Amino acid sequence: ARFALRHGRQHVAMISADAFRIGAQKQLLTFGQLIGVEVHAAANSEEVRRLLDQLVTKRLVIIDTAGMSQRDMRLAEQFKALARVPAIRTYLVASATTQRGVLEEVVRAFSRLRIDACVLTKLDEAASLGDALSMVMGHRLPLAYVSDGQRVPEDLHPARVSRLISRAVALADSHEKAEALARGAARPSIAERGTHAHV
Repeated sequence: ARFALRHGRQHVAMISADAFRIGAQKQLLTFGQLIGVEVHAAANSEEVRRLLDQLVTKRLVIIDTAGMSQRDMRLAEQFKALARVPAIRTYLVASATTQRGVLEEVVRAFSRLRIDACVLTKLDEAASLGDALSMVMGHRLPLAYVSDGQRVPEDLHPARVSRLISRAVALADSHEKAEALARGAARPSIAERGTHAHV
């Protein structure tokens, strides 16, 4: 959406290669209509390549693949399809709410593709950013974008180190305060203990 506004809608196209989720291609088509860019559906890698040949004059072509579990057996099929498409940049989309162990498993599963950068989603739902940021730094993944809401494109932002650190610190502070309040509430006051003793 930002690229279309800056450079012109005629220079952007999207390809939906998500043939797994019901309604996924229709969802992308609707978004394309809203921002005024072409959207094409591809059922396999051959169709993706054919469409890329047709769209060679576009400055930006985004290929949307199916969001799958790292343990999904169909993932190998998707890797195979993407490996046949030359000169693409691959972005791993990961949720900031996911535990560190699962994030590590995701990166290992997707490392069969060359991951150029990462997009962290659901920052607004995360209780902590430590696991997600540790995964990104540990694997030296460039962080391209973050999202913190459901609105498109308003809630998708270029990743900025200062903002991420501020957000991580704020979450840690609020977590500490919540724990301190919980500990205080769990301990009855002297007056309350006295009352209970009389009962």
